[in-house]
Amino acid sequence: MNTQQPSVGYFRNGLPYNRSGHGPRIAVIFQGLFFENKPVTGIGARYALGMYRSLEPDYTLYLVTRKPGLPQGYTLREMADDYAVMIRQEFGEPVDVIGLSTGGSIVQHFAADHPDLVRKLVIHSSAYTLCEDSRRIQMSVAHLARQGKWRQAYAELFSLAMPPTGLGRMLL
Repeated sequence: MNTQQPSVGYFRNGLPYNRSGHGPRIAVIFQGLFFENKPVTGIGARYALGMYRSLEPDYTLYLVTRKPGLPQGYTLREMADDYAVMIRQEFGEPVDVIGLSTGGSIVQHFAADHPDLVRKLVIHSSAYTLCEDSRRIQMSVAHLARQGKWRQAYAELFSLAMPPTGLGRMLL
């Protein structure tokens, strides 16, 4: 098992990343929704990278989030273009990509618009569109996050998957 701590940083075009593993192949994970677009630290990094640990013997993994300070109205397609710039600059060849949750929505644009950068594609826990409840919840989460109400924002974010009973109640 690799006991080395993952490295963190920012790519030249401003995308934050966590790196883990030392395998010969590159996998870029388009991360789901985070409230702050910066490298993940502490238990969040362990959790976020933990589900990919079995890939580490064969891969160097890059968990990548969006640029900090995105302007209002910045689209998923524009985010996909940011990933394309990063992959061209940093790796210069197609890589395996994994899109998780909101990252899966971004990776769909990425694969459609930049197929020359995709070696393999995995879409994990994502959808091609959001239902009305999900849209409403994401708007509420954004509003709470802008106010710095992190606990309420997380509770709202997980409300569809974890109703406000049992474990879901602990988030409130």
